[in-house]
Amino acid sequence: MSRPCGFFANFFMTLRGLAFCDSIGAVGVPWWGSHCLYLDETTAPNPWDHFFYAPEHADRGLGGAGCPTLSYHPNALPMSAYRAATPRLAAHSLMQRFAEPRRDVLEACDRFITGAFGSQPWIGVHVRATDARRPHESRTSVPVDLVHGEIARRLDQVPGQLIFLASDDAHTIDEFRERYGDKIRYRDCIRSTDGSSLHGHYDGGVSMPAHEKARDVIIDALILSRCDFLIRTHSSVTTYSLCRSPELPYVDLQKEYLGNVPQPWLHILPPGAAQVAQGR
Repeated sequence: MSRPCGFFANFFMTLRGLAFCDSIGAVGVPWWGSHCLYLDETTAPNPWDHFFYAPEHADRGLGGAGCPTLSYHPNALPMSAYRAATPRLAAHSLMQRFAEPRRDVLEACDRFITGAFGSQPWIGVHVRATDARRPHESRTSVPVDLVHGEIARRLDQVPGQLIFLASDDAHTIDEFRERYGDKIRYRDCIRSTDGSSLHGHYDGGVSMPAHEKARDVIIDALILSRCDFLIRTHSSVTTYSLCRSPELPYVDLQKEYLGNVPQPWLHILPPGAAQVAQGR
């Protein structure tokens, strides 16, 4: 694993490793160790096992003496359309087989959705701030005014929708709460209050337990995967959401306004499909 990478960047590197193992007839068992930002040996010696399990391997009794170890070094290559029509569908299939969230994580997601939305429709919005607004890795960030403009368009089309906001930045939560009042929903999460990265990608991060930060981000991503329409900016968080729910309509504001497509494979459509903008 790559220490500067966030939770879902490491997740998709691992997913590529699992696809490789599957392609050669091997059973892949991920181990997130000392090179992972989310290692906390007091609660999760292997953070992967704290959040995911493989339904396909549930009855195999993996591990123990004699289990061969493959030293796999993932790189930044994109997802491929492994045994599927598109890379997004391939990721969805791999996630179902080898990376299903654990029951306690799914139950936390269910409880929030039931309490926050009931039967009302809702828009999912993810705003990555902190390190995404700095020039690390030549990143660019969509101005938040463009996010508000997209929310306004969606509310005009479907009045009465609620809004779920996922963000790593406490000030962004305050701004949206002031603007949208009782229409906004968000979880009580660990967030940055001073612009430092939440998870410590390029600085010291927020001083809170690593496994709690990991749990926050995966629950947020799962909630986003179940919205009626997703507004995404620069982040692998919503890449996970869109692969978990491959039919979920969305708009990618990085692509729409900046021409910046961090995960171009996510936008590949099946052969013969009309090349239309998502969600339009």
